Amino acid sequence: MNPRFVAVIRSIALIWLPAAATAALSVGAIWNYEYAQQIANTIIAVDTFLGVGLGVTNVAGHGFDGEFVVHDVPDGDGTKGIFNLLTPLDKLPSRNELRFKVKPGPKVTVFQQQLAPIGQPPEEDPPAST
Repeated sequence: MNPRFVAVIRSIALIWLPAAATAALSVGAIWNYEYAQQIANTIIAVDTFLGVGLGVTNVAGHGFDGEFVVHDVPDGDGTKGIFNLLTPLDKLPSRNELRFKVKPGPKVTVFQQQLAPIGQPPEEDPPAST
């Protein structure tokens, strides 16, 4: 679907239809218009339909552009993460937004924390006392 069309429909669904329903209820109550509630309910039903359609379009049309893998840092620095972009870079200029799925990082065991980092020799064991 054309991103500009989706943006216009999203604006209508998120801003203009809720405003119209509120106006129908407010003005109808002020002027004692007997069909104000029915008009507002109809607007809300159309708005809900558009919202569901936009949600399905957003997920089905784009899915996720990548993933954000969350890692707990064992030395107490808190939490860090890594972005893995799956969308080709040449497609990014035409996009209005990017969607990332958040995934937990691999579990680190106590044994893995005690291993020397890659590229460094392991610490020498103290000499055995005889």
